Amino acid sequence: MAPVMGSSFGTVGVGLFSGLFSAPSWQTCLLGAGGWVLAAGRPPLPPSWWGTGAGSVKPPGSTGTSTLDFRVARFTGRGSVDTIFGTNGIMDTGLNMVPFDVENQPDGKVVFSGFKSGAFQSANSSWQNPTFALTRLNTNGSIDSSFQLDPRLNSQSGGAFGVALQSDNKLIPVGSTQLGEFANPDGTAVVARLLNDGTIQPPPPPPPPPPPTGTQKPLRWPFGEREIIQAEDYDLGGEAVAYHDDTPGNQSGTYRANEGVDVGDITGGRVVGRANQGEWLEYTIRSPFTTTRNFSMQARYVTPKTGVTLNYLIDGVKVGAVTLAPTGSYGGTYQTASTTIAIPAGTHVLRVQFASGGNDIGNFDWFRFVAI
Repeated sequence: MAPVMGSSFGTVGVGLFSGLFSAPSWQTCLLGAGGWVLAAGRPPLPPSWWGTGAGSVKPPGSTGTSTLDFRVARFTGRGSVDTIFGTNGIMDTGLNMVPFDVENQPDGKVVFSGFKSGAFQSANSSWQNPTFALTRLNTNGSIDSSFQLDPRLNSQSGGAFGVALQSDNKLIPVGSTQLGEFANPDGTAVVARLLNDGTIQPPPPPPPPPPPTGTQKPLRWPFGEREIIQAEDYDLGGEAVAYHDDTPGNQSGTYRANEGVDVGDITGGRVVGRANQGEWLEYTIRSPFTTTRNFSMQARYVTPKTGVTLNYLIDGVKVGAVTLAPTGSYGGTYQTASTTIAIPAGTHVLRVQFASGGNDIGNFDWFRFVAI
């Protein structure tokens, strides 16, 4: 059966628009939900460029260029110009763009994919520096300024030869590029997923780290009131359980070498060194009293820095803080800094948190809590 043209569209089913809108060459079209038809293209090349043979162009060596002029027209379901779109049915975007594909959004806006170019060169019959391009028009034909193609794709050598719309309004442009983050010198196919504003959808965040699997317990026994708590004798349990250290392994010595806290040797003993802001150590302690009491919480340390602060937490609740006075150097005389904290009766976990001061804030010899 021979195809039959729909006679209700145009003249006997054919809309002829020769000479309309400076004779654009339509390159893509879209049928809207309301029955309208959208056509987009660019002006044809000047007649003076074509050779004597049908479809031939001037040979290499000829001169002349022609800039693009991306235009969009909308027609009613009966083939007449839709005058409420653009200016009398035509939108001259002013963009140097060749459209290849178009997608209709549920809100009535339309997205065009293609390439932008400075000009067509008759000398070698090619476009100058074609680049990957997407643009979006509002329902009245004006350019939607809220849509900005992601800079990782915008102006990349190549072109966007197709575009699709997901059910969640994300856009999928496809094409090729020869420059930039997504390409190699020989050219690379590109498939991207864009948010509806034109930016590339960021990758999902990495999954959270698994919960710590270690069981926390004292290295030997719960430290008591007035007992020296050697800084290196933090609880057993490992990273994120009994301590947090930014760097892997013990970078300072051999004591507890299979753990992450930096324990170094000094004359007469050991210290926790290379402490960074945000790191912490925990110790199981026991108050000998039957009620909550105030204690002098003491830290023995050296630091050349100003603004170093320790936070003290009992069972995860901050109970005090102290700012450490500079001692002059890492190898200087150790000093003691004290503050008052409240500790309930019984056994608890004391956390010493290096709260401020940046990296490598000092060396720590011991801690102690003494009843007031």
